[in-house]
Amino acid sequence: MLEVLGLTAGATAVHQAMLDHPAYGVDEIATHCGLTPVQVHDHLDELSRLTLVRVSAERPGQMRAVSPDIGLADILADQEAELATRQAQLAASRAAVTRMVAERAEHHTTHGERLLGLDAIHARLERMGRSATTEVLGSQPGEQRPEDLHASRPADPERSFGQHA
Repeated sequence: MLEVLGLTAGATAVHQAMLDHPAYGVDEIATHCGLTPVQVHDHLDELSRLTLVRVSAERPGQMRAVSPDIGLADILADQEAELATRQAQLAASRAAVTRMVAERAEHHTTHGERLLGLDAIHARLERMGRSATTEVLGSQPGEQRPEDLHASRPADPERSFGQHA
């Protein structure tokens, strides 16, 4: 459950054992958690990087567990700050995209839209089909090819409005 915070299941078990049995050394923790002493040391390194253990002042050479209400709360606060920063970046990107789309729409409204080649025409038909809310009607002069008819249909089949070929 704490993996989201960057804490593996093994490190969580070691941290919990240290909280429940503060006098345990590496060997006792290993026995209690069903791990090897090497694995316990690896998990202690992980816990140390996350500042969830500190050097014990009472037992030289041993570590002590930091209380979850302090250590885990700090990790949560850091991740929440990172998330808020990321959300602000995404909001700024969304605003930039919205401005770009609006500028392009304004440009097309003022100057018309020139489509060069079948790919551009198909892409425009796809966008138009995607944004339609009630009905899509099409007209194609000359010879009608199946791929042209297919491109004029909305990309999302759930939005089909009773299309006819």
